[in-house]
Amino acid sequence: MHHLAHAAWLSPQLHAHPSFAAKFYASDYDAVIVGIFAGLTRLVSYVIDPVLHSNTIYFARRRVTKGRKGAWWHPPAYRLLVDDLERHPDAQEHAQAALDERSGAATTLLVGGWIVIFGLAAYGYYIIQYIAR
Repeated sequence: MHHLAHAAWLSPQLHAHPSFAAKFYASDYDAVIVGIFAGLTRLVSYVIDPVLHSNTIYFARRRVTKGRKGAWWHPPAYRLLVDDLERHPDAQEHAQAALDERSGAATTLLVGGWIVIFGLAAYGYYIIQYIAR
């Protein structure tokens, strides 16, 4: 499959743009690191998007249970979400029931995950600043 894709599509592109070929087949260490970082960033976004959505829903439901509306400083999508959750006749009870169903273990896991992420980021900064020089 790789050979067919390379011969049919990639080869004409590489002959038409030699600089692209140089970038595509870069043996430079920095280009490899950037490629790995870009791939991991995309992989992380697949994991983080559902988590951020879950957190947004959690805070919107919490706001509805307190009887508050979306504020002017909230992003428009969040404000619309809060307003949509408020439209139901028994919105506060429904939102409170949904919050009660949320697992405490999930919240603990999320908080622990963020602590680990920030810890690794701080460690990476330390390595770059003081050891890698």
